[in-house]
Amino acid sequence: MQKTIQRLLVAVTCSIALTGHIAISIAAPGDLRKSFAIGGVERTPPAEPDTDDEMSAFTSLANGDIFAAGTCRTNVISGSYASQFCVRKYRANGLRDESFGAAGVVFPFVAANISSSGATHIAVTESSHILATGWCRGASVGQSFCTVKLSLGGIADTTFGQGGRMILSAHTYFGVTASRGYSSADKLHLLPNGRFILAGTCSQDESDLTPKLCMTRHLSSGALDATFGSGGALSSPFGASSNDVVTSIVIASNGTIVIVGTNADAGYAKAFSANGNVHSSFGTQGTIRLIDVFPADSPSLPTGNAIAYTSGVLLLTAGCASGSTTSYAQCVFALDLASGARVDGFGNQGTAKFSGNTAHDFFDGHLALRQDGQLVLNGICAERPVANPQRFCTALLTANGLFEPAFGENIIAVAYGTESGGYMSRAFGGAFNNAGAFTMGGTCYLPLPSRDRGFCLAQFHTRQDRFDLDDDNETLAETDGLLLIRYLMGFTQQSLTSGALGQFASRSSPDDIASYLRSRSAAYPNCGTSVVGAPNGTSATLDGLVLLRAMLGLTGNAVTNGINFPQDTQRTSWSAIKTHLVSSCGLML
Repeated sequence: MQKTIQRLLVAVTCSIALTGHIAISIAAPGDLRKSFAIGGVERTPPAEPDTDDEMSAFTSLANGDIFAAGTCRTNVISGSYASQFCVRKYRANGLRDESFGAAGVVFPFVAANISSSGATHIAVTESSHILATGWCRGASVGQSFCTVKLSLGGIADTTFGQGGRMILSAHTYFGVTASRGYSSADKLHLLPNGRFILAGTCSQDESDLTPKLCMTRHLSSGALDATFGSGGALSSPFGASSNDVVTSIVIASNGTIVIVGTNADAGYAKAFSANGNVHSSFGTQGTIRLIDVFPADSPSLPTGNAIAYTSGVLLLTAGCASGSTTSYAQCVFALDLASGARVDGFGNQGTAKFSGNTAHDFFDGHLALRQDGQLVLNGICAERPVANPQRFCTALLTANGLFEPAFGENIIAVAYGTESGGYMSRAFGGAFNNAGAFTMGGTCYLPLPSRDRGFCLAQFHTRQDRFDLDDDNETLAETDGLLLIRYLMGFTQQSLTSGALGQFASRSSPDDIASYLRSRSAAYPNCGTSVVGAPNGTSATLDGLVLLRAMLGLTGNAVTNGINFPQDTQRTSWSAIKTHLVSSCGLML
């Protein structure tokens, strides 16, 4: 056992020796994560100089790698610049992966018959492939649903569609000629066994200003699933005025599909059974019009995204009446996922409302769920009173819908470095890492003198936890894990901290770290003296090794193998240990 610890310590110590050390800096929830990209912000130049790229969505892997999709300008087809569907990859540290595709970008629909295209949504499948969807236009297909399946290295998966690409003129399933019709996939949702759902809009042609919600379900090969709707497709508008836009697809535990979006006059949620029939018991004949359920808040356009929350609750975002003198307000609304009824236990009668603070307006909200049940609402901030510049920003909510006043700068955390000079197109939420750092992205202007727009990412700290021993808002094996092992082995003074502090540590004194470890945390009073609940207290060969393995990303038996737990130890399985580390100690696993 001791040799196992020594091997882990040698590996960790060697990695630290290469990182160096700089002056310490205090980090707090709401601060940008300084180790991400440049000071917490990545701004990617467009694929072609003097053009504009626009990010539409991104997703993150467990290892922190990020894949982003949107529209880039390129002249590779005809010599004239056109919008094209594009995918980029970023490493966990926020830097561009230039080995992905050609110089870090893939144009999957650059082909002779596709004159223009754009991506709208992206996800990573259970088989570790990138699935991205959007629209593309060509002479023979009008404008169509267009989806690509790529390896994590950016290579087309030839088992999908035709050569890794699927072009589907969804409007043809509703009696519209392929070359004249118009359809665009707005969102995708992954299902088990490689299947997926696409939802967007279909219309007669581009002059038809009333596109209607349409949806398709697909097998892992990209082929339509004939058991869904009519031959794999359905069309069902939100409301009478149409001009529908889909902003989210949510699947309930019983298989009910809820589509959230907007049309010309209001925000909507519409429910379908697993086979594509309208779910009549949801709202009024399958449809919820937000302003009818929340009349006091006057939900307005645009409607943002939606997520499935705990205990069958659907949370969705939208603009709303501020109830004050501020110009903008964003609301998070809570609906019962089965019936569509308002859930009054969330926020104030089903609504969490935020009108910005004294320094910033807040709009274009997008909701994300943190591993411990807290919520992040991110969007765009504009400085008062001049509404310029606009920046990425985020706010933190408790599980019951109350805003955290101590987060960031009076509720709002702002990504300085994404200044737009008066314009920011969109912002989106991403995944959390094990330290609770939250990534958001969208489109922003590049630094002056350039006025080009490109893909932009920012990463915020959202929490501190029990085992962030050096207080840098990172819980890492090579710093916090090493400090804990050394402490449990009896190391003191410089032998405790030498080479084991994070780059931005604000708790660096050996005495302070030892005192912190000896004290019961006020924030996590249920995190006992022994992680595994050993009867004789903490030890390096039990608690230290378990924590180090968990911080290294190991799971299951890999955390507990080879450990001889004393009799009466309370937590000997990974499931029990993980539950304790997350719920009682504040780790993100």
